[in-house]
Parts: sequence; structure tokens; C-alpha cells
Amino acid sequence: MRTLALVVFALVATATLWQHPDFLSGGYDWRYFESAMEAARRSVVWFHEAPLYNPWMCGGEAQLANPQSIAGSPAFLLVVLFGTAVGVKLMMVLFVAVGLDGMYRLARQSGLSAEAAVGSALTFGLSGWVVAHFSIGHVSFFGATLLPHLVYFYRRGLDELRWAVAAGAVAALIVLQGGTSTAVMAAVCLGAVVVVDAVAQRSTRPLVVAAAAAASALALGAYRILPALEFALDHPRHTTETDRFGLAGVLRAAVSFDVAGKLPGQRYALHEYAWRLPLLAWPLVVLGGVALVRRALPTQRLGLTALAVALLGLGVAMGDALPYGPWWLMRHVPVLRDLRAPSRYVLLVAIGLSLLAGAGLDALRTRLSSRAVLHALLAVLAVDGIVFANRAFHDVFSLPAPAVDHASFHQVQGHWSQMLPLVYANRGDVGCDEEAPLTRAKALELGDVPQARLLDADAGQLLGIAWSPNGYDIDVDTSRPTTLLLDQNWNEHFHADLGTVQRWGDKVAMDRDGGRLSVALPPSRGTVQVRYRPRSFVVGCVVSLLAALAALLLRRRR
Repeated sequence: MRTLALVVFALVATATLWQHPDFLSGGYDWRYFESAMEAARRSVVWFHEAPLYNPWMCGGEAQLANPQSIAGSPAFLLVVLFGTAVGVKLMMVLFVAVGLDGMYRLARQSGLSAEAAVGSALTFGLSGWVVAHFSIGHVSFFGATLLPHLVYFYRRGLDELRWAVAAGAVAALIVLQGGTSTAVMAAVCLGAVVVVDAVAQRSTRPLVVAAAAAASALALGAYRILPALEFALDHPRHTTETDRFGLAGVLRAAVSFDVAGKLPGQRYALHEYAWRLPLLAWPLVVLGGVALVRRALPTQRLGLTALAVALLGLGVAMGDALPYGPWWLMRHVPVLRDLRAPSRYVLLVAIGLSLLAGAGLDALRTRLSSRAVLHALLAVLAVDGIVFANRAFHDVFSLPAPAVDHASFHQVQGHWSQMLPLVYANRGDVGCDEEAPLTRAKALELGDVPQARLLDADAGQLLGIAWSPNGYDIDVDTSRPTTLLLDQNWNEHFHADLGTVQRWGDKVAMDRDGGRLSVALPPSRGTVQVRYRPRSFVVGCVVSLLAALAALLLRRRR
């Protein structure tokens, strides 16, 4: 019953998304993720292939291994089943409902009453952080609403270790949804809770449970995590971007009813800083804080958890505004130093304060003679969140979906603003925009030309070309060694069953490596199969399958 209520509430809170169910969004981040999702969907639906490679963007790039890709997420099935336009809206409903459910469970586990737990859920589930990142199109941030579930299942693992597998599954889902910041946020959030529990219990068991959860996450998500790690090692992205988010800015972002525009003196747009809580939540947070000081909370662990998560999140979010703080430390750790926008970690402040708001509601409940007043307060929280979310989501999806074209694939110059219509037109957009490192060729053959040709035309002929996102089947008849040129970027994970895959020609100057995909052919007659299939994906699939079977057997034995 609670699940149904959560889904209904999430649908109401996102009602303005459904003004035009079949519309897409024209915003930059939305356009990028919609393009990538449509490309991955076509691999699955049109070609019945795993979405490993994306030939529609940037002249060809990794799909599943791309840190921003959500092609490996179970939520991607909504896009596969219902199309990109409807699927992504259902995804938003799903993750809003997940955030509400997770915070409710965590609050109840922390000792709060059912009504107070609902208050915590309403405070977090439609907070400004969630609404802002959802509305701007940060699809790879959707998994951040799973953080309360992560803490909840970890805490269950303290009593029964088998629940560490569930915590690991949640952590894997966060990673599978894509992005790099959310995985680190999850580690920072859980790390704060683990330290609180280890100190409070004077035990190493919290560390054991966290380690078991981490191992489970790696095993269950190996089919996506291993290719992504391999991609990061093969093509590291180094960035020196940083930011400062002073306390005045934090407070302004906490009460702003907008999710777009700019905050005075801040580097990025408002959506990178927003974390608004419902107006009624603030007096409830104060009441919860008073109860914390008076040691009148239902459990001491509730207060310690809320404080640890909120203060650590604030410390990271302030970035360079807090000299030698958590962000400064992270900037000295490999991989973490390449992250940007520390303000995103203000999500952890929202989690901690949502628990305190629930505690404040519980403190108020004990003084009320009528539960009707309590229910009225919950209704105010709910209406605040619904109005705020629907206002932010209004007109996000205002772009009619382009016509689907099944014409033969070829590359065009394009531009980042044309990524979405070009994918729908079955064209490769060489001029697209991509944050992940690329291995681009300096020049590809543009226009409606064959996707493969022999460098030396006199060496033989191509008798047929079958193209798919993950590769080619090409019938060749050559009388001497020659080079088979393919009209897309080279990548080290392409393999050929005949000849040797190699890069050909110059790379784009800004890329560390790259060139055009080619195969050095010996004299031959037959079919050359060229496939993009990272070995890390094959190994990862085996590991994930074995881990899933082990988890099912463990649950069945219990």
C-alpha cells in the first residue's frame, strides 16, 4: 500500500511533465542524455545488441563504458520499452518515488514515528537538490536519490551481514545510473555513517559490513563497472576546475524557490547549488536541533548520523571557501581530484537536515493533543513540494520528437545542438560535444558514402557491407595486402577476425590518442568481422551473473 501511495504522490509531484508525454527537452544537458539514450535504445531495439558502442555521436565513442552513460542501468529498460520521451519521464517518477521510500525507511529505522518519517521523506524527496538536477537533465544524478536506501541496508547489515549484499546492490545501482560524482557522494555519505557507528559501538563490524557492501557492489555491477574503470585508465580525464561556496551562498540556495539562473558571485548556474527544503521544514529542523541538544531524540544514533552526514556534506560543498577542508583533501586524491562542482555535495546536508526535520516533527507530535494538526503539517509539506516540483518541471519537455528515419547510416559534420535530431535521423554527429575523453579522427568521410572502403582500390573489392552499432561484417576479395578503412573513430577495443585493427590518419589535436578505424588485411576472400567488444565487459558479465546467482541462493537459503 505504501508503495502505491509513493508512486501516486510521485506522479502528482511530476504532473507537469506529462503535458506532452511524447515531447523531448531542448536543454543542453537533456539534449546530451536524450541523444545518448536514444542511441543506446536503437542498439537494443533495432539491432538486438548490447549498447556497447555509440556511432551516432562524435564520430563514434564508447557507450556502456562512458562514465556518463546510463545504458547499463536497470532504469534504462524504461527507455527501451516505452521510448526515450516517455521512458525518461517514467524514470524521473521512479527515482522521486525511490527517494521518498528510502528516506521513510531510514527515518523509521532511526527510531522516528511513521508520521515523522513521512515528514522526513517529504523534506528530502522533493528537495531543491533533487528537483534542480532532475529538471536540468542530469540523468546520471538520478541515482543520488538511492543514498538513503544505501544507509538503510548497510544498517540492517549491522544486525545480519547478509543485508550487506542489498547495500552493495544499491551502491551498484547508483554507479550503473552513470556519472562519477554520485558514486563519490555515496562513498562520502556512507563513510560518515560508518565512522559514527564504529565509534559509537567501539567495534569494527561497521567496517566489515561496509567492505562486504563494496565487494558486493563491484561484483553485481561488474558488467558496467569494469568497462568504466578500464575506460578511465585508458583515457583519464584531468580537470583543474574547482569552486567556492560560502555559507551565505549556501543559505541563499537553501531557500531559493528557483532552480535556474545564477547565484551572485558563483561560478556555475543555480542548479549546481540549489538544495531548497520546504519552508515548514526549517522550524522543524530547529525543533529537531533542540531535541538533539537536550538529548531527547528517539535514538542517539539518529542525531549523530544527521550531524555527521550534514556537516561532512557541508564541508565538501563549501569547496575552496573552507581552507584545508574535505574538498581540499579530495583534491589530493587520485581520481577524486578530477571531480568538479563541490557544491553538489550539499545533497548530504539535505539528507541530514531531513532526518532532523522528522525528529522535530516527532518532538511536536508528543505535545499535540490532536493528530489532525500533525496530518495538516504533513499536508503543508506535501503541497509545498508538489508546487515547487511542478513549477520547476513545467515546460522542461517542450520539443516535439523528431521524425524517426531508418535511412542508411552515415556521418555528417553537425553540432552539439543537432545531436538529438541527427540521432533520430540515423546520422552520426561528428561535431557533437562530450565531456568524456575521446579518440577522434581528424577527418572522416561525410555524407552518404559507403561506410567502408579499401585504401588501395586496385587491391581488390568489397562485395558487401553489413553495419551495426557494434561493428561490421564486410565481404572482401583482395589479391594483395591492403588497408580496410572504416568511417568512424578508432578505439583500442575493436577486434577483427581477419587482419589487424589499427588507427589510421591523424587524430583531433586536443585528444590524447585517436585516429580513424582501419584493418590491415592480408590477401583474402571472405567475410571480415570487426567488433567492438571490450574484454572487461565479457569478464564483467560473467562476474555479475555469478554474483547475482550467489545473492539469490543466499536469499533462498535464508
